[in-house]
Amino acid sequence: MELTNHLLISPPHASVHAYDRSLIYIIQQDDLGAAGLIINHPTHSRVSDILSFMEIEHEILEHDPIVLDGGPIDPERGFVLHTPVDYWQSTAKIADRVALTTSQDILAAIAANEPPGNYILTLGHCTWPGDRLEQEIRSNLWLTVPATREILFQTPYFERYQKALRLTGIHSTLSFCELMGNA
Repeated sequence: MELTNHLLISPPHASVHAYDRSLIYIIQQDDLGAAGLIINHPTHSRVSDILSFMEIEHEILEHDPIVLDGGPIDPERGFVLHTPVDYWQSTAKIADRVALTTSQDILAAIAANEPPGNYILTLGHCTWPGDRLEQEIRSNLWLTVPATREILFQTPYFERYQKALRLTGIHSTLSFCELMGNA
């Protein structure tokens, strides 16, 4: 099963799930395993905070989004998911119109208020060795749907989980506080 450019959705009300209420965008899947970015869990930082921490001079950003917690692996490493598929120093094409960049040149462009058309900055990522993710899906630990650019880039992070659930046909009754992890 090909999962790159798909969304993993933790099932609603599965509070024992390690990734409770997570929506994960799969950036790579092959024989060695899978990797993804959580795209709905905010940190307490904005992109300008990361630029300042990295001592990258920047103007006041026209758009200063929340940085997302991409997962527990390498939490100090940044990943920029973006459109269009421009090629920075370290860019991997994920889908026809979605790319992932890990080099600082994209941060310099963001700092100069010349960001890619759409982007998400995450710290950290998720990984599954071998066929572990496929096993978890077969065990009903995840729901999957093809990713949409609308969910990735036009939907506020706090609405992404519910919107992805609706793509599966599930209409959860989670409250806003539950969605935000404050229940």
